[in-house]
Parts: sequence; structure tokens; C-alpha cells
Amino acid sequence: MEPESDNLYVVYKSKLEPNWVSQGLAERSSTSELRKDDDNELPYRIQLEDVTQENHPWGDIAAVYRTGENVKQQRRRESRFGDAALVLRHIVVKKQMEERVISQLEIQSNSLRSAFIEIVSGLVNINLHQDPIIIPDPYVEIYHCQRRIHEAIDTSKDKSLRDQLQLLQMFREDYMAP
Repeated sequence: MEPESDNLYVVYKSKLEPNWVSQGLAERSSTSELRKDDDNELPYRIQLEDVTQENHPWGDIAAVYRTGENVKQQRRRESRFGDAALVLRHIVVKKQMEERVISQLEIQSNSLRSAFIEIVSGLVNINLHQDPIIIPDPYVEIYHCQRRIHEAIDTSKDKSLRDQLQLLQMFREDYMAP
């Protein structure tokens, strides 16, 4: 390859890999299995991002930005806000003259996804093996498993996982009616 094409390949390749792989913090995994005991997993901020996603009528993503931010002044972002453990996404679907908003919670952190799979086993109607796990509004899975989430927080020995589970519990308290 030519030097210019090598540079383009490196830039393109780094956009496809998660940050922790491209920075040398972890090795690329050839399997998609999730491990709860991975202490080196912390590329995710223990934070909930509240974002709005606008879609074109044909389904493609037009823009993604933080909910409440002045879009004309801020740069519109794309993708997953990939370094946040949880993302609350409001998808604006525009069709002809109408606009509707669909909300969903995305669990992106590997360790939180693994713990959530164990917590809600047998109680959900969502795909637990997708990346990220998507819980549509009204977040029924979180509501029905709130006791199990609380127990998981109490029994977790991993501080990072415990903080992420507490973030899930705070989401329930802040965004869901009691």
C-alpha cells in the first residue's frame, strides 16, 4: 500500500475498534461472550447520557446530540456516545408532516450488560445478546427487576460494576414513576 492509503487505513481501522483496543488497554476479543469479571473493562464512563437522535424518513440517522443542547451552537454527534455505560436515547422519527419521539435505554458497558443478563434472566422480552442491550420505553424490564438490581448492588464485590448498577437504579428513580 502507498503511505497515504496506509494512513487512511489506520484512521478508518481505529474508528471500527473500541477505544480500549486501539489504545492498547485490552486485546481484541475473537468471541462475543461477555465477562463480568473483567477488571480492565473500564473504558466506559459511569454515566448516563441523555441524547436525542433524529432520523431521516427512510430510517438513516440524521443527527445525534445531547438532549437539551442547542444544536445550532454545538457540533452534532453521531453513533453511540460509546464511552457512557448507559445512554437514554430519544429518537425523533419524521414522516411527512408528523414527528414522533421514541425513547429507549441502551446498556453499553460489557460488565453491566453481563450483570443485567443475570439479573433479568427469565423475565424479559428483549434481546439480551445485542450490543448494546436496548430497553424500550416504558422500561418494563427495569421496573420488574428493581428488587434484583438492588440485591445485585448489595452483593457486588466489584466497585465499578456496583457503581454502574447504582446508575441503573438512579435511572429508575429519576425517569420512572414510583
